[in-house]
Amino acid sequence: MAESHTLPEGGLLIVTLPDQGAVGPLRSHYFDPRAAQGKIRDALVKWFKIWGIALSGSTKNPTWLERHTTEVVWCDSIPAELHGPQTVKHFIQTGEKVAEVIEETRPKVILVLSAYLYEAMASDVLAPRISSVIGKALYPPRRITTMRLKALEQRFEHAQILVLPTPSKNTTEEYVRSLSASVREAFERAGADVVTKVFRNLTAADIRESVDEFEKAISQAQIIMFPGGFSAGDEPDGSAKFFATAFQNAKIKEAVTKLVEERDGLCLGICNGFQALIKLGLVPFGEI
Repeated sequence: MAESHTLPEGGLLIVTLPDQGAVGPLRSHYFDPRAAQGKIRDALVKWFKIWGIALSGSTKNPTWLERHTTEVVWCDSIPAELHGPQTVKHFIQTGEKVAEVIEETRPKVILVLSAYLYEAMASDVLAPRISSVIGKALYPPRRITTMRLKALEQRFEHAQILVLPTPSKNTTEEYVRSLSASVREAFERAGADVVTKVFRNLTAADIRESVDEFEKAISQAQIIMFPGGFSAGDEPDGSAKFFATAFQNAKIKEAVTKLVEERDGLCLGICNGFQALIKLGLVPFGEI
C-alpha cells in the first residue's frame, strides 16, 4: 500500500495483486511522475489518458482524482503451487488489509485488477465487511466490453466496482479503449466538478475581475470548454471574436498555456466555441 499517514477518503481505491503495486514512498500523490510507482501506476497513466480522464501530472496543482487515489496490494505473496482459480481461497484468507483500507477510505470507485480478487471480495468472509461501507449491490456484475478479455462493472449503494485485468501484453490499446464509456461513467458518478464562468465586460472593473477569476479557474482545471452562443445579432464569428479577444489577455493566455503544455489538459469548443479555438490558434496548433 502506498505510504501515507492519513489515507484520502471518498476517491479511487486501486486493488492489486502481490508484486504489482507501488514501489517506494509517494512524494506527493499516487500519480506523481517523479515517483517510481511500478507497472500498475505506469499503465494506469496511459489508460486514463485513453479513457479521457484528466491527470495533471502536477505536484503543485494535482487533480481531485490524483489527490484522492489510494492503492492497496492484496497480500505479500501467493504460494507458488497455487494458480488461477486456486488462488481465490488464499485471497479470502489474506483479505484483512483490503477490508481495513476500504473501511478507512470509503471509496467511491474501487478498481480491482484481477477477477480472482473480486471473487474473494464477494465471498461470505469479506463481503459483509465491505458491504457495510459500500452498501448493497444494485444489480449483478455486468460485462463492459465485447472483447474476449473479461471486464466487469457493478454498482453498489455508495460505490462502484470496476473489475479489470492486470495490465499485460493482452490489455492492448484497442481493448482499453473498449472500456472507455463505462469507466468514464463510473468516475463521473463519483463526482466530477464542473465550474461555469461568465466573462463580464460592462465596466473596466468587471473585466479586471473576470481576468483574475478566469486565470484562477483555469489553473485548477483539467478541461476548458467554450460553449456556443450568439452575439452582435449573430454576426459571423461574433461570440468567437469575443472569446478570442478575452483569452489573448496575458494572464489568461499563460494559464491556458500551462494547462495544455504542463498538465496535458484538454480544450473543447462547440459551435462559436470551436471557432474561438481556431481564432486563438489552439486548433490546429495547440497554443495561443
